[in-house]
Amino acid sequence: MSSRILWSDRAKNDFRNILIYLTETWSSKEVLKFVDKIERDILLLISNPEIGIVSKKKSIRKLVISKQTSLYYKIIRGDIYIITLFDNRQSPEKLKL
Repeated sequence: MSSRILWSDRAKNDFRNILIYLTETWSSKEVLKFVDKIERDILLLISNPEIGIVSKKKSIRKLVISKQTSLYYKIIRGDIYIITLFDNRQSPEKLKL
């Protein structure tokens, strides 16, 4: 049985904000590279849900997308629930899981 990917409203908003920032700051080529990277990593998660690093909150895992961005997720009844995309340049105290 394959996993479904479920996005929290927060994760959707994070993704949208990252795309807006990249669009305003970088070229469309860079935006497409980021989207491709997210898509590849999500496909990797589907086939290997436990690939992410277990965080301090043991039910939550972290997958580094780039040196600037990490994806936090949970595995719930076989599905992958994306909680947030976090800017790694921020203070870790800002990460609310």
